[in-house]
Amino acid sequence: MGICRFHTYMRYVLHKKKHKADPELFIKNLQFEKVPVRVYEPRAPSAGLRKGIIFFHGGGGVFGSVDTHDNVCRYIARESEAVVASVE
Repeated sequence: MGICRFHTYMRYVLHKKKHKADPELFIKNLQFEKVPVRVYEPRAPSAGLRKGIIFFHGGGGVFGSVDTHDNVCRYIARESEAVVASVE
């Protein structure tokens, strides 16, 4: 995934385009104890159990959300072929 400057990353996150359905991923919005969680699961068949990644966007409740980090989580799920759970 590489390393980039913080301002480049923030520009990418904040100026994201609204995404339509992703042909490579199943995307589900869930809630656990009133906490929103978005799950990204690759559609491609897996030979066995998939790896799982729990993604916390940071921001201390002030900045960021599952929406602002949607592009990042989609990318991680596609590239790693893992199920990604993005927690609000």
